[in-house]
Amino acid sequence: MKKINIYSLLIVMSLVFSWACKKDYKAPTGEPNHLFITTSAGDFALASIIHDTVSLIDLSRGIKSRTWTFDEGTVDIIDSDNDLTSDLQVCKVAFNIPGTYDVPLHQVYGGDAYVGTSQIGSTTFDTTIRVVIFDSVHASFDMERVRDSAIWSPIAIGDTTVMYYNQIWAGRYMRLMNRSTGGGTADWYVVKSDLSFTYTASQLDTLEYKFSSMGNFHVGMHAYNPITRDDGFIGYLNLVQVIESKDPVLLDSLKGVLVDGSRDMLKLVFSRDMKTPHANLATGGYFTLTVEDYEYGAISGVTIQEAYQDENQPNVIWLKLSTAIMNTDFVRLSYEPNMGNAESDSTLITVDNMTMKPFTNRLATFDKTNIFEGMNTAFDWNIEGPAPGDFWLAAPWGSPWNQGTFEMRDGVSDPATDGDNSLHVTLAPGGGMALGLQNADAWNNSNHVSFTMENGNWYLFYLTYKVVSTGTFIPNPADDTHAPPDLRIYMGSDAFTNPNNGELMMGIFGETFSRVGEWINAPARDVPGALKYFHYLGDTPYIHFRINNTSAEPGSGNLELYLDRIEGYVMEIR
Repeated sequence: MKKINIYSLLIVMSLVFSWACKKDYKAPTGEPNHLFITTSAGDFALASIIHDTVSLIDLSRGIKSRTWTFDEGTVDIIDSDNDLTSDLQVCKVAFNIPGTYDVPLHQVYGGDAYVGTSQIGSTTFDTTIRVVIFDSVHASFDMERVRDSAIWSPIAIGDTTVMYYNQIWAGRYMRLMNRSTGGGTADWYVVKSDLSFTYTASQLDTLEYKFSSMGNFHVGMHAYNPITRDDGFIGYLNLVQVIESKDPVLLDSLKGVLVDGSRDMLKLVFSRDMKTPHANLATGGYFTLTVEDYEYGAISGVTIQEAYQDENQPNVIWLKLSTAIMNTDFVRLSYEPNMGNAESDSTLITVDNMTMKPFTNRLATFDKTNIFEGMNTAFDWNIEGPAPGDFWLAAPWGSPWNQGTFEMRDGVSDPATDGDNSLHVTLAPGGGMALGLQNADAWNNSNHVSFTMENGNWYLFYLTYKVVSTGTFIPNPADDTHAPPDLRIYMGSDAFTNPNNGELMMGIFGETFSRVGEWINAPARDVPGALKYFHYLGDTPYIHFRINNTSAEPGSGNLELYLDRIEGYVMEIR
């Protein structure tokens, strides 16, 4: 194996500035004594790396003396034999060790000092600057390979004495783990040695990659700090050699794919490379395909016309359909080869001669794109905190809708599933709450923050939430007053209408909240449980939530949950 290269850089600095007690302002007399401290970055923030020179600057007026103080062995004060203290107005230092440091500055003024317009009542002032130094980026990674079932075995990737030392069976995984110093994130590169295939993955500290093709592979990693834009790269030639496997071949995924505007292709992804299928595979009756519309039931006349191998991914087989399907359909595929002849026209077989076994009613999935990703909108769909001037608010509707509280949590003690923040909601037994994003600090239907959608499209919305605790529910409620607890999404104004009665459409995410303590990504549903598709008819769309806990027994305990991410997908409806 040949090591390509490594280079590095990284740091971030933050400073905490505090001052003493203040008195009422009095106009200064004589020489002004005003505090003003800055840095070589022009503010209370620096960017550097260890051993680079940074400046701590005291531009305060009326100074008689000052002392910067540093921990022993941590810095080199430039052009000074004393690395512990300095009285310079511009103190240039280079930190030698990564870490967090409190750097005190003691000042003596010619009179009572002022911080802004506040007089502190003293001629001395002490400031503490907290400096956080990160190590330089040195790109490095470890690697493990899967052995029997889920047992992982470390690989000595630094061993250059044996060529192709890191062998793995085709169809098995390698786990790549970022071990770079200095923080940052990792981008990964897996390249087949003949350059016929390249795989990349971004911003992952751990990558589990399945090697489906036999051959030799180069592996590289780019370590990157998005704050300072410092980076490093390390890579190895021929790090992995993929050899013949004795494992069964698996159908990893079956997807209905949109190609050139028509969803008339099924993509079969196998666990390793396949041989070119026989021309009769598609039409010989070895596949059985069923298609059901979500509302109208079975759709007849959809047949498989052709089967062929992907030009760039030998583990992918495409099936061409006679009629386009919809991403709301239930599409199931079965496969029954002629098992009497391993090389018959019915056989799906790997390049290492492992025959694909029959499978029955495999359900196809569909890739969809969240409409909010990349949308130019102030709508806080990932609940990271509203834009300036916007507010998550509770509707002022009175009892029972005023029986709860909510707050934005920072994700430190209450981790979120997307980004850093989430909304924490608590409802008293018998209570409810409506939450919406408003562009003013007062609830009004005209103040809802909206987003962009396409007229005539159908949509399905998902919400990620976690129930932390529940009260005791009243079993088998007899009326709507004690309906099962639920979490609902309401779509704005007339934008989403019910074709039957013109009412505002509503979807329910969790009818009983029976799954406690886990993050759930759930689609909106009708009351009977079917998926709720929203038809957009051109008005201004907005979203608000209603959380209902009216079925709880009085005094039985609060309903507590988190809301974290809203997703919307364009759906295809016949």
